[in-house]
Order: sequence, then structure tokens, then C-alpha cells
Amino acid sequence: LGSSVLNETSVKSCTIPQRCISGSINFGILRATVNTKCCSTDLCNNQSTPALAQNSPNGKQCFSCDLNNDCTSVINCLGNENNCITATVAQQTMKGCVSSNICAAAADASAQLSLNLVNISCCYGNLCNNAQRIMESIFLLLVPLASAFLLY
Repeated sequence: LGSSVLNETSVKSCTIPQRCISGSINFGILRATVNTKCCSTDLCNNQSTPALAQNSPNGKQCFSCDLNNDCTSVINCLGNENNCITATVAQQTMKGCVSSNICAAAADASAQLSLNLVNISCCYGNLCNNAQRIMESIFLLLVPLASAFLLY
């Protein structure tokens, strides 16, 4: 939270290769990181995995939301946070930066839950997680469609 660590947890377990990921998700007011080390022989997980290193800004920016659902703030992405994310959980919108493998794993997990309470989408490009840009894109697609309809 900010620049301070609230909680650090270490887990040793068996898992499938798709869950062997490292990266972070950054919502501006909260950043969570995960660093996994996977191996494939018996009792090979006897060493601790270090926490993911704090990274510097990578030049990418994404929109972020405050607690009042105002999603106009811009945050600088860190390290390998190369995608923007928009997540809606029980009508609360969260936006920020995310590592591509974390985004893929989160989207896969929400699809497996088959719940409509969680909606996760990722995009690549600076400030691509702005809803207004989606509306502008739809408008740009509708103009030629309307023109074609009116001309025929």
C-alpha cells in the first residue's frame, strides 16, 4: 500500500504449470505482486522464493479509479506491468496496470468461476483502459455503417 508492504506470504504446494506465474497488478492505491518458482521433481520446493523486486516505472500509463469510482486518475506502470486492466467486482470498478501473465491467469480464473460478479478485461497500449475510448471507437464504426445504410 503506497510504498509500504502490508503482508508477505509464502506458500509451498503442488500446482499446475499454468499457475506458475510471476508479476504484479497495480491499482494505484494498492499493488500486489506474486513471484513463483516451480519445479517438477519430488520435494524440490524446499527453498523459499524471494519477494518480487520493486521496479521502476517502465513508461506505460493506465487509468486508475479511486474509492468513489472516479476513474480519471493516471498511474505509471512498474516493471513488467505491460497491460492495462479493468476489473468490475460487484459493481465496483478497478483500473490499473498488470503484468500480461497475471491478467491471463485472472481472466482464466474468472471464466472458470462462471460468475457474472467478476468481469476482467486487459488491453495493451497507453491509457487503453478508458471507457470513453471504447465509445469513441464504436462511434467511429457506426458512422460508415450509417452512411452505407443511407446510401443504399
